[in-house]
Amino acid sequence: MPVTIKVAKHDAIAFKPNWRNPQQYGFKTNAAPVQNPDRSILRDLLQDLAPKNPKAPRNSKSNSTIIQSTLTEEIASKILPSGNGLVHTCLEAYNHHRHLVLRPDDIWIAIVTQFSFYMNKHSEELRSFFVGHEGKKELVVKNDKFDFTVFTNNMADMIQDNVVDKSFQSWILPAFSTTTRIDTIVCSSVMMSTMKKYFNYRFHLMCGIPTVTLLGEVSDWEEILRRLDKLESFGPAHQELIHWKEMLTPVIQNMILTFENPGAIAQVDFWSKIAHILRLSGGSRLSGWLTVFCVFNEDGDWQGRDRRSGQNTGSIWEPSQYPFIEIKDIPTGKCEVKVRISGRMEVDAVIVAGLVGASLSSQNRDDDIFDTVQPYPAWSIFALNDDM
Repeated sequence: MPVTIKVAKHDAIAFKPNWRNPQQYGFKTNAAPVQNPDRSILRDLLQDLAPKNPKAPRNSKSNSTIIQSTLTEEIASKILPSGNGLVHTCLEAYNHHRHLVLRPDDIWIAIVTQFSFYMNKHSEELRSFFVGHEGKKELVVKNDKFDFTVFTNNMADMIQDNVVDKSFQSWILPAFSTTTRIDTIVCSSVMMSTMKKYFNYRFHLMCGIPTVTLLGEVSDWEEILRRLDKLESFGPAHQELIHWKEMLTPVIQNMILTFENPGAIAQVDFWSKIAHILRLSGGSRLSGWLTVFCVFNEDGDWQGRDRRSGQNTGSIWEPSQYPFIEIKDIPTGKCEVKVRISGRMEVDAVIVAGLVGASLSSQNRDDDIFDTVQPYPAWSIFALNDDM
């Protein structure tokens, strides 16, 4: 059953009426503050998520077109968009005194997204672990109507049929007591992104923190810990994955211990230092254990070299093993992968999937007063124009 741990003595602070302006929280987003009540919040959120032309100016808007998404206007009205839906949500709770709710799926999506960055950086070195072919093989999913959930599930199955590691799909897809259909689709999309150096994808349309609440069961979090062993299976040539596993292990172990003894001083200390060693808000540098979800940037480059010094607090958590990460260097919490749609329509598209921001809700308050944040998983598929 879920567990809630009291981390700080102060009460949660509710969001102000103008919380819709994400720039006031320092999050990196292209979405403009919504001041016109007739303006579509969903449109702004999707614009922020849409893939950008790498040759275009940094803050330019995407000219891609949305095809399908799990996001709706109602959902978007309670989403605080951010670049990394886990890290920025935790920082929102830490810096602004919100209750924090985490699911095992949120942590797992963050882990496999980071793993995807690393894989695409080292795809040729790791090729023999995953595929037996050279170059890229095209995988085609056929269906008589456009249903992205069907496409993505089937594509994940096809990837599994074409990789040498027969445990890969079951390892990367969540199967926790809290797992939703969206989580499965998000991780299937991350799986596609992880393997995109080995495969091309085509969809063919045939004619016709005051408190932290960990959801799920303790067995879900133990399953994450078990899955981390996979990171050591790629051999000594990939020391970064081994180091990352060493960083992740005590973090997940402490989440498990939170279930077993949520009132323990060591667990309160662990959660209070999610963002910083010292209990200080703000600042431009992230130095708590949350940096374990930022060790690879979007290009798969290791960001974990700048480790801080520290002392063991007496728990299994050793603060000296986690790196400093500049706020500006927090990587995205989403993956992108190109697909080709053919049949009734001929279009190149991009899937964007991952943790897209913080879902806002109320804990023991009026529904219109939000004081709780939780990472929100979503996927979208965009049609690309010729110039992208």
